[in-house]
Amino acid sequence: MVLLGISLLWASTWRPGMRHIYSARNIDKWWGVYSSRKGDLMRWAYLSFVKELNVDDNDHKTIRNARAGDTGTSNTVLYMIGDSYSYAIADTAFSGLCGYNYYNRYFDNYCHPDPKKKNILVIEVSERFIRDFFSDYRLYDHLKDSTIKEVSVIRLQQSICYAGLLPQFSMDSLFNKNINQNLEFNLFNYQFMSPVFELKAALNYYLFQRTLNAGVVISKDKKYLFFGPTLSSSFNTSSYFPLQSGEGRNIVNHLNGIYDHYKEMGFAEVYVSIIPNPCTIIQPAGYNNLIPDLQQDSALRMKTLDVYSRFKNTQADVYKHADTHWNMTGKQLWINMINEMIASNNHGSSE
Repeated sequence: MVLLGISLLWASTWRPGMRHIYSARNIDKWWGVYSSRKGDLMRWAYLSFVKELNVDDNDHKTIRNARAGDTGTSNTVLYMIGDSYSYAIADTAFSGLCGYNYYNRYFDNYCHPDPKKKNILVIEVSERFIRDFFSDYRLYDHLKDSTIKEVSVIRLQQSICYAGLLPQFSMDSLFNKNINQNLEFNLFNYQFMSPVFELKAALNYYLFQRTLNAGVVISKDKKYLFFGPTLSSSFNTSSYFPLQSGEGRNIVNHLNGIYDHYKEMGFAEVYVSIIPNPCTIIQPAGYNNLIPDLQQDSALRMKTLDVYSRFKNTQADVYKHADTHWNMTGKQLWINMINEMIASNNHGSSE
């Protein structure tokens, strides 16, 4: 039993091992991962039986190219560095371009803008990461100039440590706080166990109006599931966590530095596109006003794509009801904004 426990701990803290385990168990079998088509929050909360959460999220709709007839100068190349909101969007969603390049900001990427083209960089980032991600210049490490041989490492904070017993053992890695979800995954997250969790989830929901998972919170109108850290007063990822003195200006200063850096690298324009937390739009009472405060700061030189105002002023649902991401309506609104921006740049360059 001791050896079994040690093996389980090692497998749950070894990043390559967890990738292999997840890949092998991501299958519709009794021993596979419990999943829900409604989203990750539904999967964590086991609330698929709640009618208010099982609504049409427009996932069956296809993306429309809103400006298909606008080719502009056909000399514009769009570079996008983003997260899970934008990574699955195909280049066919955008018009007026002669090239499109996408980079996942969780990895180190390299590019070199063609000086003969009009190169536009869009930095897409979800609101919950803003305060951490722009507290320094770590973005420099995630999108580098491929023509520069020696690149200095700008990261000011260490990345998440994934624990492991080998080859470098330490007490910090053994008791890494990030392993809990992996242990739960390996011990309990199996399809054959889902009825047990669904029963417990039903008791929690109907008796206490809460979920099994502390990371999932039911909205006040009972129609949405929110990611816990976007609501908790203990995390700066929260839409209600107050900005500390000088924090907003610090973020603006870093955005300006990033703007200057990529302008010098060869981009004609650099935009930041902040995707609001779902609770920011759906449950705005007490919002800390982070996005509008940053976007309206007179010292900010980087251009913005104001997703916050577009979402706030629409009457349609723009987020999935049981996931951290937007639905097809929200995605289409954002794509429209990108295409409007491209068209504006194309028309401006042709004048």
